[in-house]
Amino acid sequence: MLLPLGILAVFASAALTHFQLQNWQNSETLFRHAVQVTKNNYLAYNNLGFFLSSQGKIKEAMENYRKSIEIEPNYEDAQNNLGYALASQRKYLEAIEHYNAALRVKPNHTEVHNNLGNALAETGHTEEAIAHYLIVLNQKPGHADAHNNLGIALAMEGKLPEAIPHFQDAIRYKPGYASAHSNLGNAFAAQNRFDEAIKEYQECLRLKRDDAQAHNNLANVFAAQGRIDEAISHYTEALRLNADNPEAHYNLGLALARQGKAEEARKHYNEALRLKPDYAEPRRQLKSVPAEQNR
Repeated sequence: MLLPLGILAVFASAALTHFQLQNWQNSETLFRHAVQVTKNNYLAYNNLGFFLSSQGKIKEAMENYRKSIEIEPNYEDAQNNLGYALASQRKYLEAIEHYNAALRVKPNHTEVHNNLGNALAETGHTEEAIAHYLIVLNQKPGHADAHNNLGIALAMEGKLPEAIPHFQDAIRYKPGYASAHSNLGNAFAAQNRFDEAIKEYQECLRLKRDDAQAHNNLANVFAAQGRIDEAISHYTEALRLNADNPEAHYNLGLALARQGKAEEARKHYNEALRLKPDYAEPRRQLKSVPAEQNR
């Protein structure tokens, strides 16, 4: 049986790497003081920006990264951190410019290559992204995030046999890597290796119970195996965690329809269309709902 439409279209997000100051415990007061009492201190502006970013104050963080770069354009860490902040806002083209600026200063900066690979992948430049992930792994073979990101890129290119070992390496180098387990599950499911996929999704959910996409994808595999009650349970949980997922609504509608629950199925098809008006599949399924149920 074919999997419901939409399965595996989304691999877990690539891992962005924020670089500077990850082990610092100093307070915002210290960083602000350093900016105030020194002149043209690009290090202090970058450090303050990083601290603000860690507090979720992205706009203010970016202002400080820009001040750091204005003072010292060749400070690669500020270029990388600003690129990271822009990427978090889905401003990938701007992010790429700053990552490239950082690499012009420090060509072998592995974390910048990883981040640049992610931004390139997000803009559809998958082959270029792969080249950057390979640079990272050539320098740091145990870089778990780069293995995971490379696996995603290869999977999106349809190269599942090549992707799988990288997801496995990501897990080997970073035990407890929930996203890599989910991605490995996606790759197995796409090859109809359902029992292996289920194992990976369940491990992902053991590590991260609130992963809505993993619940949806696990449900898809259960549905493909005819285990409809289990599928419905996981679709329902996926929607409890993220009620605005049109694919989960559509998939739940399919599962309910297979149980003869046409009216409940119709409600989920309609909700999928409300969330995604150009979603052709639920619109097509609505036409198959019995006429007496569709009045």
